[in-house]
Amino acid sequence: MISELIPFAIVFLVLLVAAVIDWQTFRVPNVLTATLFTSGLIYHALLGPSGSFFSAVAGAVFGFGILILLYLIGAVGAGDVKLLAGVGAWLGMPLTVYVFAAAGLATGVYSLVVLAHRGGIGRTVTVIRLFGMQLAVLGRHLGTGDRVAEIVADHKSRRGRVVPFATMLAVAMVLVAIWTCLGNSPGLESLKAATLAGHLSVVNMVKP
Repeated sequence: MISELIPFAIVFLVLLVAAVIDWQTFRVPNVLTATLFTSGLIYHALLGPSGSFFSAVAGAVFGFGILILLYLIGAVGAGDVKLLAGVGAWLGMPLTVYVFAAAGLATGVYSLVVLAHRGGIGRTVTVIRLFGMQLAVLGRHLGTGDRVAEIVADHKSRRGRVVPFATMLAVAMVLVAIWTCLGNSPGLESLKAATLAGHLSVVNMVKP
């Protein structure tokens, strides 16, 4: 039981540090992400239960692969991509999927609050209605959106335009840990819905 809690504890502590840094600077240090990634793979290779190393590799690949798509449209930074890869290296599959989905839910709530503050309830409702329409045109945005690094250059406006994703991951980690301790596993359909709603909202936030 203790060995099962070690990955949760390590990831949560690292995400807590990353969340504070990301909230203040909108950047995640490479030393933090690289350490998390390599230590996760080493732990599962040497100390993890049978088969956990392959799960860790799969989690890292998923974490990197899923966020690189959001990076291409300028919704997250490179540090966020590497951070989720590190989370995957420690948690493996399917926990990395759960954390990503919970982060999508947290991102959606955060984004709606910010949008409501920026443009009022009317604009927020309009944004929600546009989510479905964005599915059909999302492809044309690939490679054309502003990168997070460019957006955060404007210190005054970055809080309203960029989601501190490491902070969302920390919140997601707490949600998944509580859900897991209660003996539940999120359903695939609810995971898809939460992830879609949350991460599509990021596209709206990065637009001027």
